[in-house]
Amino acid sequence: MSIEEKAERGQTIYFPANAVSVCVDTKTASGFSGRVYSTMLEEGMQFRDFPELMLNLDEVFDAQGYPQAYQVKRSFLENARKPSGFCGKPPQKLSAEEVIRHKGVVATLYMVVSTRRSTSWQGEIWDSEGRKIGSFSSDLELLKLFIAALKAV
Repeated sequence: MSIEEKAERGQTIYFPANAVSVCVDTKTASGFSGRVYSTMLEEGMQFRDFPELMLNLDEVFDAQGYPQAYQVKRSFLENARKPSGFCGKPPQKLSAEEVIRHKGVVATLYMVVSTRRSTSWQGEIWDSEGRKIGSFSSDLELLKLFIAALKAV
């Protein structure tokens, strides 16, 4: 049973704060674009490519303090945004049901970022049917999982 079917049947969906729904709307030979939803966002966030997806989500994680970065980014700019401290339970801006309701034109993937060590991400990716696509321990491994998942659709 897919995650969407569970939500439609009124079953409780656990969608942790460090999880995001990546709605892929376009896929080309050189990459993919779409929208991303999270309980930490007030609304969907557009991305044009994988690097933009990573940079934007990194800013969201920094602002919420979850998952916390293992290293603090330095900046010599006066108006540079400072990351917030660790927040074990960040405020929820969207419900899990609202996040899951959004679907990509090409595919919908769920990504759980468990840690951000060595200026990289570690976690897992799941498809919309609830099947685990794989685990990643670096940004490159994450990109490879995205490419493999999108080749299958």
